[in-house]
Amino acid sequence: MIRWILILITLGFAGAFQMNAQDTLFYLNGKKKLIQLEKNEGRFITYSKWGKDKFKTKKNGRFFAVGTDTGMVYCYFQDTIYGDDFTVEQMAIHVKGIQDAREFYKNKKMMVVAVPVGAASGFLGFFWGWSGPLLYTLGVGVLELPKDKIKTERNKHLLDDDFYVEGYRRGVTDKNVKNAFISSSIGFISSLFVYQAINKE
Repeated sequence: MIRWILILITLGFAGAFQMNAQDTLFYLNGKKKLIQLEKNEGRFITYSKWGKDKFKTKKNGRFFAVGTDTGMVYCYFQDTIYGDDFTVEQMAIHVKGIQDAREFYKNKKMMVVAVPVGAASGFLGFFWGWSGPLLYTLGVGVLELPKDKIKTERNKHLLDDDFYVEGYRRGVTDKNVKNAFISSSIGFISSLFVYQAINKE
């Protein structure tokens, strides 16, 4: 029970318990945003963006919970039929791993390599040149972070938890794929301008 309370606090849920109409929506991918919750019905949630009056209803398959001034409203629940195999507690740990990866994991070497890879692809032209950034991003996406490379400042007590490690690795993959594609694309597009300028001379 103590461990469960600590996890909820570190997820930032405590900050959502404010004495006003402002609610915090927590996504399964670790992101969060301010909303105004209208209702939560089964696999659907109705809410509006904070400060807006237009409500919308969406499937809650991407959401974990909503923090309100009266407590937590859970959107996620275990249902093996739909592939939701984790319990609520296990998913909370998993989400925390994703959040920590976003905050603490850094891989500057990958980004440094991505730029020249993209630049070299410029020799192939605009159409075929995109194969460089795409293949590099694909390669980065299949790499699995070794457990001893996991970095966190707040949740070292979770480093031996498989659900936390899996979440952290997912967060790392998402972050690396995004950064690899952006960095290699910058190199590729920059090289096209350079080659075009050279050819004009």
